[in-house]
Amino acid sequence: MVEKKNKEMLKENINGKVMIRDVNKNSIEEIVGEAFYTFLSPRKAINSNFAIKPNLGFKTDTKGGTTNVKIIESVLKIVREKYKARNIFLVESDGITFKCEDAFEYLGLDKICSKYDVEFVNLSKRSTVTVSFNNNKILKNFNIPKLFENENMKLINLAKLKTHEISKFSCAIKNLSGLNPYVFKVEYHPVINDVLHDLYYIFKPDLNIVDGIWAINEHGPWTGKPVNLNIILAGNDALLVDLVCLRIIGWDIEHVPYIQEIIEKNNMVDTRIDGKIPEIQRFEWHPLSKFGLFKEKMARVLIPFLKVGFPLFYYSQGSFKLVFYGEGGKYCKSIRIFPKKSKT
Repeated sequence: MVEKKNKEMLKENINGKVMIRDVNKNSIEEIVGEAFYTFLSPRKAINSNFAIKPNLGFKTDTKGGTTNVKIIESVLKIVREKYKARNIFLVESDGITFKCEDAFEYLGLDKICSKYDVEFVNLSKRSTVTVSFNNNKILKNFNIPKLFENENMKLINLAKLKTHEISKFSCAIKNLSGLNPYVFKVEYHPVINDVLHDLYYIFKPDLNIVDGIWAINEHGPWTGKPVNLNIILAGNDALLVDLVCLRIIGWDIEHVPYIQEIIEKNNMVDTRIDGKIPEIQRFEWHPLSKFGLFKEKMARVLIPFLKVGFPLFYYSQGSFKLVFYGEGGKYCKSIRIFPKKSKT
């Protein structure tokens, strides 16, 4: 699940199968079940611990922005009932203006987790262990949550298919960034491709499932145009899954530098597709606006002050928040000022 080898990085052959299923022909629960039995058989994972990483990168449940709650519940149900999981953890980390507990509650995941005896874990609040990755480009000394030290832990990556104003593309590999407990991940944005390259070699999910029911085009990851693809993809290797998703949106690997670099580091990449690729829809990438770039730069300037307790007054999606950071900036706290939080 977590790669801790510091030996010289050797070229490998990356090959495997990627499954594509149409949600109009099969139920979400049926597709999720098939994905598990195809790529992570009960024989290999029965009575294991499970860490489930959805994309909860924003508080709102807009189409295409967050992992479909029905997919999350289907995963929790199958690992509890069919895989007899010892412990199940739904995991996410904070961002500079994002408290992951807000998304957890807003989407009603607290009720679902209670139903299947699942613990929600804010990785930014958990203790970590520093591991050296000498061959990485940026994350050479990386703080891995101790939760992942358990060798019996299976990591399930539940990603979204969407464009991204900074990394261009957000899917299985990009979703691994939420496993980084560091709150001020905005610091990595100028070198985002190198960071995503490193994360691919640090974290090795046992199963990647991509929610492509609604994808986001143009101004992803949040304010872009929702596109109804009605598909779910699955595979063992995050790179292979991402390559198929790129094909679906009509992009070449040259569009996404971190994927291109990973491919060039390996001898051969071979993907076998099980299922039908939907009609290709050419997606467009829109970079950050001038105002967005200004906010990015200001955020990086403010980070040293935020780490020592300086509060940040922030407006987003129709609400004002006062944001500050606990334990020297290890995690995000927020107070909603106006309007009041929506109820689900």
